[in-house]
Amino acid sequence: MLVLIFLAALLSVQHSSAETKEKIPYYQLFTPMKLVRSASFIYHQHTVTATKLTFLRAPVHFARLIQVPLIPAETLSADANLVIKMVIGTDIDIGQGESDPSYVISDGQFFVGVQIRDKNNYKTSTPCLLMEASSGNIFGSDRRYGSPLPKPAESYYPGRVETKLSLSDRWGTCFTFHDGGFSREMIFQRKLNPQNGLFLEIYADDSSEKVGIKYIEVSIVREG
Repeated sequence: MLVLIFLAALLSVQHSSAETKEKIPYYQLFTPMKLVRSASFIYHQHTVTATKLTFLRAPVHFARLIQVPLIPAETLSADANLVIKMVIGTDIDIGQGESDPSYVISDGQFFVGVQIRDKNNYKTSTPCLLMEASSGNIFGSDRRYGSPLPKPAESYYPGRVETKLSLSDRWGTCFTFHDGGFSREMIFQRKLNPQNGLFLEIYADDSSEKVGIKYIEVSIVREG
């Protein structure tokens, strides 16, 4: 009987380990259609084609527009050393006007990520800002942003922003191709808890702003 119990426990551990290995590393290229299909929540005032997901407005300032589950809860330990990379393709025409959405990774309670700024902000700010806040239907008043300066000399709207987030180090960077390569970094106050699960979320800045998304590439790897 003791042998049977031991074998059952061993198989359970191996099965759990195999499930975790299947989830990490994680990779997904979210096309507009795949974003909509994968979402556990999406604000209804949107249109979608094969090449673009457009949110026509938001219900209120700082509202969550979409939430997409990435890693289920209880799959990873709270101290898992994860690095998350996002490559975000945005609508260049919409980015010429008022449109400052935030693309973030959340554990269901807090998030870290990047705000992509529209061209109107380039006189006084960088094209991307790292940020953190409480997650929810609207993001929290505890939000923090990285420094808007220095900024690049070039001022075209890029249509593509990359960000890397080291959860264990509470560190993030965002990158554009301005000036041959421009980046901003930030140290976050909070550390996400992967044990709660991980989500991709997009937030509006102003309720009247449009948001245009062409694709989002998400990679999650575990550091040795």
